[in-house]
Amino acid sequence: MNDINAAKVSSRGVNIQTAEERLAKLSELKDKNLISEEEYEKRRQKILDEI
Repeated sequence: MNDINAAKVSSRGVNIQTAEERLAKLSELKDKNLISEEEYEKRRQKILDEI
């Protein structure tokens, strides 16, 4: 399974979200006002720095 967009699974069988999934979830949290714009930007940049 070499699809770059496929979810990865660690050796413990725990699902590791793709950057795209994490960004979507982060956006959802911001849209629901569960995190501030500042926190959104901070976490978004951290995710982008990892790819």
